[in-house]
Amino acid sequence: MAEKYEGKTRYQDKNIADGYDDRRFVGSKGKWTHKREKECLEKMLEVVPKGEKILELPCGTGRLTEFLLQIGYKVTAADISDEMMEHAKNKTESFGSNVTFEKADIEKLKYKDNTFSAIAVIRLLHHIPTSLHSKVLGELHRVTKKWVVITYSNKCTFQNIRRNIVAMYTKEPRYSISKKQFMDEVAQAGFRAVEYLPILPFISEEVFVLLEKE
Repeated sequence: MAEKYEGKTRYQDKNIADGYDDRRFVGSKGKWTHKREKECLEKMLEVVPKGEKILELPCGTGRLTEFLLQIGYKVTAADISDEMMEHAKNKTESFGSNVTFEKADIEKLKYKDNTFSAIAVIRLLHHIPTSLHSKVLGELHRVTKKWVVITYSNKCTFQNIRRNIVAMYTKEPRYSISKKQFMDEVAQAGFRAVEYLPILPFISEEVFVLLEKE
């Protein structure tokens, strides 16, 4: 049975889902982050031909779902939160059959082995307890044909140190890890890290990594 933890349940709150984009991506910093994430994602996906089917999990409010569709991919957009997916559906309704939405739990995916040409897992791993990382990575390894683009939170960065101090007061759990720990986890799951791209080296905690299934 899949475990419950705050990162899994938090975004099923309608108030949080409704305010998600405004809280994170409206100001100058948020707009820069959104632009940089799109650049990193597109760079990582250069190995995947346009027109291929990609699983985006979580799709959240559809920020990157819309971008993936714009650059020519077919997208299965999945999330555990119906509330977040409602926003994603509104953003992408003009793309018709090139996008489908499905409720999914990354710990136990319903898809058959080798279903997707690539999987995009952006802004999720740091919400998941480290004890579950191997389970999650194992599921990604099973359902991708070859590629996974994933982000993790590097604990050896200025942003992460600051956020951990804030978390001492907010009590919001965060699961940042070192580069070595991340590389060990993906290797144990059967992946090879092909490309490693921090969105802002030494400052931002968010790191994009392209994984190849071995």
